[in-house]
Amino acid sequence: MGGTDDGAKPIRKVCVKGFWMGRYEVTQAQYGQVMGKYPSGIRASNNPVETISFEDAWEFTEVMTRSTGTSIRLPSEAEWDYACRGGGHIRNTAVKATPLICWRGMTAIAANLPIQ
Repeated sequence: MGGTDDGAKPIRKVCVKGFWMGRYEVTQAQYGQVMGKYPSGIRASNNPVETISFEDAWEFTEVMTRSTGTSIRLPSEAEWDYACRGGGHIRNTAVKATPLICWRGMTAIAANLPIQ
């Protein structure tokens, strides 16, 4: 999380409490069913929703919280970093692969590829 140029060391240590995170991105079909609108430029129900603002994403979590009765929110930067690193279960020798794991997920969103 925000380390040096070589990415080897974090600027500071952060303790992350337990949390749940969805395994997959929100699909356009899911977003449309909850929000009643389909903002994506490339329409495909099984592709990730994209081209929404932070405020739209936050509103989605609020609507989901109200409809499910379960607190749903966006992950913090520290939680996202922790999840990308395999929840602390990746050995130091494999940490170099971590950016690739997160990059693949973000590339799928940017390229609007189907969620598998």
